[in-house]
Amino acid sequence: MSFEGGCADGCGTKSLPTPPSAPAKPWTMSVTSPWSAVAAVKVGASSKILLLAQMLLCVMGINLCFGWWSIKQERAITKPYFIADSAFAASMAATAASTHDARRAAAVAAAKSNAPPGKPHAVYLSTVYGISLTQTLAGAIVSAVLVGMNSLLRRSMRSYQQRSGRQRGAKANASNALDQNQCTMLSRRDVQEMLAMGFSNIFGTSLGYAAMRRISYPVALTAKMGKMLPVMFVGFVWYRARYPAKKIASCLLITGGVIAFFLLERRITSSANASSAATTTTTGGGGAASSSSSLFGMALLLLNLLMDGYTNSTQDILVKRHRWNGVSLMMRTNLVSVLCALSLLFVLELGEQPWSWLASFSHHTVTSAMRSLPMSNGALGRALGAWLERASEVSATSAVPFRDLSRFIAFLAHCPEARHDVFLMSLLSALGQLFIFHTITVFGTLALTAMTLLRKIGSVILSIVVHGHTVHSAQWASLGAVFIGVVLEGYINIQEASLRQGQATTKRAAPQKAAATASPSSSSSAVPVNGTPAPGYASFSAKKSNASEDSAATALAKARVLRAIAATTAAPASSPPKAKKTQ
Repeated sequence: MSFEGGCADGCGTKSLPTPPSAPAKPWTMSVTSPWSAVAAVKVGASSKILLLAQMLLCVMGINLCFGWWSIKQERAITKPYFIADSAFAASMAATAASTHDARRAAAVAAAKSNAPPGKPHAVYLSTVYGISLTQTLAGAIVSAVLVGMNSLLRRSMRSYQQRSGRQRGAKANASNALDQNQCTMLSRRDVQEMLAMGFSNIFGTSLGYAAMRRISYPVALTAKMGKMLPVMFVGFVWYRARYPAKKIASCLLITGGVIAFFLLERRITSSANASSAATTTTTGGGGAASSSSSLFGMALLLLNLLMDGYTNSTQDILVKRHRWNGVSLMMRTNLVSVLCALSLLFVLELGEQPWSWLASFSHHTVTSAMRSLPMSNGALGRALGAWLERASEVSATSAVPFRDLSRFIAFLAHCPEARHDVFLMSLLSALGQLFIFHTITVFGTLALTAMTLLRKIGSVILSIVVHGHTVHSAQWASLGAVFIGVVLEGYINIQEASLRQGQATTKRAAPQKAAATASPSSSSSAVPVNGTPAPGYASFSAKKSNASEDSAATALAKARVLRAIAATTAAPASSPPKAKKTQ
């Protein structure tokens, strides 16, 4: 922060006390020096306790927020809600029946037997962009409030510094840093990249929710751990980045475990569907429909990971270009995502009729072209015509989520339980992001990597335990491979982050070292030690004049100064006249 940096720069001249220019008794410092040392020890202990408390708070906040969020997310996406009998309930039931989803139809039929009194209709929250809009809106509001509070705090601290007269040299630096971080002008390229990032964020989140409706939630969470694969793919193809062999190995380990987990679950689900079809004769084709639905869900999840990879890569480029902090990046990303989601929902509210006209025109054109072909009367022509009929019907009715915003608002109005879950999900997501960015600011990316590993693994196990998913031994082995890959990825990230921190520390120390070797310190003047100058002062001044002095000699000289001051304050009562004479 600019205030802390200004404090360090402004208070640096007061770190070593110097003798006053006017005649003064040197034993007057004997009262303050021991107590200041004790106070420094107490301050250091209290700061360590405060840092430990903040770390515990961040660990608890991240795991509680995102663990609770994952439970509510699975409830809102994968399980139906019960609503009272009304015209809206009838329309929602008709819309759900027209999608021909065998898996959801079976879940709705099973849920109706457990319907509470007065709410006979079991309906899914079938929104595509509504949940994404609420989550990004909550994140934008919370981050904007935090950025505003931070700005007010900086202004109050700068006004206090101006009134108190301290840190004169740091005021301009703090003001320049504030202007650089918050008042950066965006170019046309930046605006285009931010708009693309907002649309990719909205599309990626919506595709993830659509995938969770077709595959089990543990598979979706396990596949989300393989986010490094699309990030590396986008970085290599789009930004020409290169990655070490260890990171590629961890990526392949995670990807292989995810694929094995999905294939094992698909085989188990197919065998269960086959056994149920053998006992009942009314479920013809349900197993094939469920299998195709799960494959389509994995395809949607792959697109979701690609969108997330593009979003994360673009965020990295923008942060390196403009030096934004975590909360500023969170606010800008969520604001752009809200604007993109609102514009997209507005188009979907008004574009149903033009889309139906376009669909009917294209269907008529393709049908006329098919009839003019010589093979139109054959078996292949009839099969292709029937497929085009079904495709045109689906594309005109359910392929595009028209009126998604109005249906989402109406669903929340008719179902208080869904409204509570969606609002709680949005709040937990925003608070979890704040804990993440606070962890990055205070402890760095090393601590965040360890917390993220714990959160990812805990979310999968929490979903299996809370919602009662059946996981076989082979699937546990696949999860073990994924967890090992995630731990290896975290170890690589920790190594890279520690290397970056070391390089940043070296860069920050280089200007201070150059300034220290350029001019001698004011505290290296004559300091009395029992009436004579300290013997280390002459050698210290000679070393300061040498351009090749390192930081170890500077620290040794400061220690000698402090020992000299301590020896002066500990002198007997007969020595003040000699000290005065020296001064």
